[in-house]
Amino acid sequence: LSTRFKDGSVQITCSDTGQGIKKDNLEKIFTPFGQEEEGKGGGLGLGLAICTKVCALHNGTIWCESEIGKGSQFHVLLPCEEIQAPLERPTEEPADAS
Repeated sequence: LSTRFKDGSVQITCSDTGQGIKKDNLEKIFTPFGQEEEGKGGGLGLGLAICTKVCALHNGTIWCESEIGKGSQFHVLLPCEEIQAPLERPTEEPADAS
C-alpha cells in the first residue's frame, strides 16, 4: 500500500503479487457482478463496482494495471489538499476519579 500527493490529488495504490488479471477483464472487474473468472474466489463481483461508485461520488477515479504472472496494482485517485504536517491522534484524558 502506498500513497503520493500530486497536483491537488492523492493517489493510493494497493499492489499484490497474485496471478494477475487478463487485459480483456480489466474493465469488466469494475462493473457490478463482473469477475475475472466467474465462480472462482467466492465473491459476488460487487466490491470494485462499489469502490468505483464511491470514487466517482468524491470526484475521483479508480483503475487497475496488471501483468499475468506478476500481479496487479489498483489505483485510487482522489482530489485533496496536501497535508503539510502529520496528523496527530487526539489523546483521551483520563476520567475524573472523584
